[in-house]
Formats: sequence, C-alpha cells, structure tokens
Amino acid sequence: MISPLRSHRDAWTSCTRIALSITLSAPLACSGESASSTTASVVRDSSGVISTEHDLMQLAGTCAIDPTPTLSIGVEEGDEVYMLSDVSGAARLSDGRIVIAQRSTHDIRYYDSTGTFLRTSGRQGRGPGEFSSPYHVHVRPGDTVYVGDYEPFQFLVFAPDGSWLRTVRPTPLNSPRTVNVLASGALMLGQENRGAPDPAAFAERSLTLERYNAEGTLRDTVGDVAMGRYGQINPAPGAIWTFPLFESFGQMYARGDRIVTGHASEPELRMRRDDDAMTLDRIIRWNAGLRDISAGDIAAERARVAKQYE
Repeated sequence: MISPLRSHRDAWTSCTRIALSITLSAPLACSGESASSTTASVVRDSSGVISTEHDLMQLAGTCAIDPTPTLSIGVEEGDEVYMLSDVSGAARLSDGRIVIAQRSTHDIRYYDSTGTFLRTSGRQGRGPGEFSSPYHVHVRPGDTVYVGDYEPFQFLVFAPDGSWLRTVRPTPLNSPRTVNVLASGALMLGQENRGAPDPAAFAERSLTLERYNAEGTLRDTVGDVAMGRYGQINPAPGAIWTFPLFESFGQMYARGDRIVTGHASEPELRMRRDDDAMTLDRIIRWNAGLRDISAGDIAAERARVAKQYE
C-alpha cells in the first residue's frame, strides 16, 4: 500500500518547500481463518451473472495493515530529489520501483525498491512530455505508466524506463471526477453533473461513467451514479459549501479488465468486464449490520465538520 502523508503545513498556502513522506505498508497476517471465509451464498442466474451474499456478522477471520511503514521516502531538509511536496499520486511497478507525481515541480519521479532516487520524467510546459498539473498515477501491465494532467485533461504515457511515449487526450470531456486506466489501455472516467445552479437547493448531483478507447475516443456510457447533494445553507458570498450530514455517494473503480461500481447507500457492488458489451459479471452483497443513526452520531459528526472550519 502506498499512501502520501500530510505535510506539517499546507503546501498550497506556503511558498516553502515542505517535506512529504511517501510510506509503504504491508498487510499483517490474517487472524483466525481466511478473512474471505464468511458465510456466503452464491447464485448464478440464467445470463451467467454470479451473485454472492456475505454475512459479515459471521466473519471467521480478519486482516489488518501493519501500522509500521516498511519504507519511507522524503526528508525535511536535504537533497532536492527527496524534498517532496504536493505529491498527488504514487504507484509501485512490478520490479519494486516506485513512481510518484509531484504537482509542485510538474514532474514524476522514480525511486528504487529501497527508496533511492533514480530519475525524473517530465517538466512544466505544454509540449510533448510536459505537465500543467500532474496527478493520478496508473500502471498498466508491462510497467507502462499513465499520469493524468489538467488544463486540458489528458494522460501522459511513459515507458517502463521513464521515457515519454505519447499523450492521450480523451474527447469530448471536461475535467473528470474519477479517473481509471484498464489493462487494455481503455480509460474509465467519471463526469460530474452538478444539477440545479441554486446552491440553496442542495440539488442531487450525478456521475456519468464513460469508457474511452486507448486513443481517447468515447466508446460508450456505463450509466449514471448518484453523487449526493452539495450546496450552501447560507447563500451569502463566501459562505461555506458543504454536504448534508451522512450524505452517501457513488463510486467507480477500474483495474485490469474489471470495472466496479457501487453506492454507499446500499451494501452492494457490481462488477463488469472490459468487453464490447460491458458485461455484468458479478454482484456482491453483504449484511451491513445496524445502520441506524443516533443523536450521538449526529452530534459527533457536527463537531467533526465544524472543526474543519475553526
């Protein structure tokens, strides 16, 4: 697991280079039986779709992430190649190398499996192999690296050795909310639809899930996923925009040759294949247990949200 940690100060509001550590953690051994050994029923319907029902109240085992990092990259003071700030994406390659995207320097950086710096690829600009605002790092089979860039949105594609190969610009597309790259090179992107323009209406938003081919041409639309309400309680200029308490949102994730969609309001995930028909392959459901919201839950959530604006 690769996780960027927050810097000691906000990198957006400081002109000083702030060290930001990239930490890698490994899963601890699972306790008890395999964590997948839940009480589950499996049904295959006439179209071949597999439906799995899990009872999480009867888990026979659990797994956890080791809280102690196995590797840390980044220093407070020292060599510039280890002074990281505004890291916006990170991934591990098949040979153990680590690649990160850094918006503050408009480049990506490669480190070996021990955290030793190897090379920088890309730079600020609008030409081939140059970034405006790099973020999102996706690794395809063979260690081809896709890095998202904004203004306009596009992918810069790098060879396993870090050399720039090409740029893919999905069209037509505005700034996507979710970004995924499949093993085939197809792109799964989510386009946000904001709904009514009146912020006081707290209109329901949606996310249109679209698939583009490896050249960036729109192929088909998977569908729309509800993305929750968003607005202003006080419509005065400069007032805070927020979500209603306990609002739920849709999610989409794609990797390899599978696309997974779900919504936090329902304990269900739908998995589709990256084929011509976007075939529904599997439905996973689970018993989520008690989901009632208590007065204490509401008070704690109000306090958590208010603390962000102190």
